[in-house]
Amino acid sequence: MTNHKLWSATDCELHCCEIHRYEMAHNTMARCMSTLLDPTRVHTVVARIPEGRVASYGQIAELAGYPRRARWIGKVLSAIPSDSALPWHRVIASSGQITCPRAQDAAQRLKAEGVSVSKRRVSLTRYRWQP
Repeated sequence: MTNHKLWSATDCELHCCEIHRYEMAHNTMARCMSTLLDPTRVHTVVARIPEGRVASYGQIAELAGYPRRARWIGKVLSAIPSDSALPWHRVIASSGQITCPRAQDAAQRLKAEGVSVSKRRVSLTRYRWQP
């Protein structure tokens, strides 16, 4: 298993601010979506997913306070650079399928954390994060 440091709230806030500045500078995520939808809330929730666990886009949406916004969560996560310390690879579809644009990279990262991946699927029964 990979040894990742646990993020403090301050670490997460700093990282989220860095991503938000990048998005503003590069006009990504539909111009940062809107002030009503705050990507930093999504980043904060995703940062809490422990190694060896996964969460669905819908679950992240609920926990971030954006119920029924699973697709928007996917857009937020797809804007994160692949070398980010944020564990974007731990968020999958409610069916257990790895559906992100970097699915192969996500599968490799999950396997390195001890998550069993078969045909780009993960067992949510076994690996779902229960905060």
